[in-house]
Amino acid sequence: MIWFWRTSVIVASVAALAFVTAKPVPTPKPVPALQKLQKAAQAGDATAMNQLAWRYSSGAGFPEDSRKAFELFRKAAEAGNPPAMLNLAMRYRTGDGVPKNEERANEWVQKAVTSLEASAGHGDTTAMFALGSIYQFGVGVAIDQMRSRQWLEKGSNAGDARAMTVLALSLVQSDKDPQQSFGWASRAANAGEPGAMRLVAELLAAGHGVVRDQKQALAWLQKAADKGDAAAMRLLGERYDRGEGVAANKAEALKWLQKSAAAGDAAAMTEAGMQLAIGIGGAKDEPEAARYFLGAAYEGDARGMFHLAVALANGRGIAKDDELAAIWYQRASDRGEAAATNNLALLYMNGRGVERNAAEGIARFQKAAALGNVEAMHNLSQAYQKGIGVAVDLRKADEWEQRARAGTETARPH
Repeated sequence: MIWFWRTSVIVASVAALAFVTAKPVPTPKPVPALQKLQKAAQAGDATAMNQLAWRYSSGAGFPEDSRKAFELFRKAAEAGNPPAMLNLAMRYRTGDGVPKNEERANEWVQKAVTSLEASAGHGDTTAMFALGSIYQFGVGVAIDQMRSRQWLEKGSNAGDARAMTVLALSLVQSDKDPQQSFGWASRAANAGEPGAMRLVAELLAAGHGVVRDQKQALAWLQKAADKGDAAAMRLLGERYDRGEGVAANKAEALKWLQKSAAAGDAAAMTEAGMQLAIGIGGAKDEPEAARYFLGAAYEGDARGMFHLAVALANGRGIAKDDELAAIWYQRASDRGEAAATNNLALLYMNGRGVERNAAEGIARFQKAAALGNVEAMHNLSQAYQKGIGVAVDLRKADEWEQRARAGTETARPH
């Protein structure tokens, strides 16, 4: 019997993977850019090896394969690629694709830092930028704001616009000198760095270190978009969608989201798919929406995975397939998508795409509810009321229903 449950279906605007069935995830049709990346890696290009390894490690465009990712990171690292050295170190540290080995991890971190410091010492501003970023974001090393600032300042003073951008971001985060942060961001933006243009737009919109100016913020975002910056295109589309700093225009919003998606922005793929799924900004086109969701899912976007699973579960623009829906719900759930966790629980409760397992379904409802999913709270109420997967407990049923009604996003029942 299929009970009345609530499904999370979000269609409004806006790395290890656990498979729940033995059915393999399909590989999308060959994409020229990915084929080119594979050929370059096979020819010994260390940068390409590192990029391809990342895709295998995250399942972005290829079936996830941590062992293959590790081997590619290793080859690229041994070929002298510092980013690959850091990625290899992180694999040794986490045991992803290889047994944990803290000693090897530290060795590769030191090799990467030594290589970059040598290059920076010879005036390589790219190496200065890389060292500043590594210590700023803790890439393979402990976060060290002082060392990060030193390298970023060296790179910035040497004229590297990327270093200026990260230095500006660092200053914004520390909130110690808003005017200086805006100054560096502005200098990098005027030097043509798209990321800095986006940062300047954000600072102008927030009035951080400068007089708030939505018109200028929009102008800088437009400049970055016109330079082909995928994130800027998406942000511009979102502004048109919300009418933020510009007259709301759903068609214009969809246009920029699609441009951003074409430039590879996974979040934009998901946003464009959602617009097309319900016909916002253009005619409703579920097959095209499903294609966007598929692209976003393979780029690692959790919301894209969720919407792809919804499409598969309901046959919306794509052939209905409960087993694949379960796989993509699982992937999205592994990335913290509460609605996907709730929907995966429903599949377990009803035996769709996975073997029926009420206990597993209840556990996933509880996980989704703990993340604030209202549908999961309602479903737990139904389970306790009817004794599905748990003993009948009208007090808990009422408690969960009250929380569902209140839309609370915190506590669990006692």
